[in-house]
Amino acid sequence: MSGCYALQELRSLRGNRRRMPIPFFSRKPKRMPTPDASVPETPPVAYDPGLVAALIEEHRQLVLLLDRAKGSVQNHRFGEVKHMLDQLRIGLASHVKREDEELHPYLSAHLKNADRRDTLKDMHAGALRTQRAVDGFLKHYGGYPVTERNATTFHTEIDGVSTEFNKWIVQEEAFVYALYKSPESYS
Repeated sequence: MSGCYALQELRSLRGNRRRMPIPFFSRKPKRMPTPDASVPETPPVAYDPGLVAALIEEHRQLVLLLDRAKGSVQNHRFGEVKHMLDQLRIGLASHVKREDEELHPYLSAHLKNADRRDTLKDMHAGALRTQRAVDGFLKHYGGYPVTERNATTFHTEIDGVSTEFNKWIVQEEAFVYALYKSPESYS
């Protein structure tokens, strides 16, 4: 008899469960807010006659940090290397941010020639690849400090990074920075 009672109780629970609405599925779909048309667009980036000179100077400082880090390893001053690589990482991030906020938007707004716009896109893609390579190098040696044991490997790798970085700088200064002119020049 008790087995029969348990079976009836189970059936009644199952029956109740079927009738109970599932709150998640019975909710009305949420409405997505429509974008506010009153949000102002960002103003165009103004021409800065000193921008290219400042960016070139930043390039020189970044190359100098690479050279100093390499020199510190050659002179067995391994403790100085991490600090220089940290400065390089911060300086590179600041430099790229400045290019992304000031240089590239200005050029994108003023370049009308499709070939020049394509050149800018290609150069920007190359800059990202170079930045990722340098960032990977910096991340590796930020977590795995340079010692006597890995100094030879570091020396080889920093030579490769320096070569690629310098090659990129020459291209960027010759092709991208040369496109940055006063607004009247684009008319």
